[in-house]
Amino acid sequence: MIVLYSIVQAISCMAISLGVGASTFALIFYFMAMRDPKRKENGRAYQKVVYIVLRIAMVLILLTEIAR
Repeated sequence: MIVLYSIVQAISCMAISLGVGASTFALIFYFMAMRDPKRKENGRAYQKVVYIVLRIAMVLILLTEIAR
């Protein structure tokens, strides 16, 4: 049981780190797009990836919190 709890705790920590990192990049890309309108079109692909990572992190956080 302790091993399972440790695994859930490790996944939770990784999911939180992933979410914080992805949200940081989302804000960076947003501010870069607001400063340079040309970059707005080029940054859409990056933003899609960042938002997918954010969704995955949120789901993992939710699942690990339910598992506790």
